[in-house]
Amino acid sequence: MTNFAAGYINFYTCNGAITMPKFNDAAADAAAVAMIRPYAGSRAIVHVDILGIASGGGGVHCATRELPA
Repeated sequence: MTNFAAGYINFYTCNGAITMPKFNDAAADAAAVAMIRPYAGSRAIVHVDILGIASGGGGVHCATRELPA
């Protein structure tokens, strides 16, 4: 059981991929990928299990740091 609101909006786009949260709900995870796929272009979509991060109040984007080129 989770004690947080599982949301897929907290994703991270980088040069070759889009890193998306994975909450181990097969149907919801697949639906989230399907929604992002049309906007991904040639980027890979990578699912990352973030249950540990999310339980602490964070998400994929919260655990990344952009560095200007």
